[in-house]
Amino acid sequence: FFMGNSKDTKLTHESLQPQRVKVSDFLIDTTVASNKDFEEFVKQTGYVTESENYAWSFVLDLQTTDEAKEEELQSIKDAPHWLAVP
Repeated sequence: FFMGNSKDTKLTHESLQPQRVKVSDFLIDTTVASNKDFEEFVKQTGYVTESENYAWSFVLDLQTTDEAKEEELQSIKDAPHWLAVP
């Protein structure tokens, strides 16, 4: 499918230039997992997320705090609206 939007004049989560993207097959459950479900899963299994291992996570700039935006955060060259937030 094509992902991106060439009509945007303001940087948003859809500001990538249109590009063909291939998504490999994946499985998805029929029910959602709530934060409480995930918390219980973590308690039972000791699971550690990649964000916890790396001590940072990519966050959409529209969702970051003003304080975080003031830091010199890393971003992706072709997707500057994703910021690496500690």
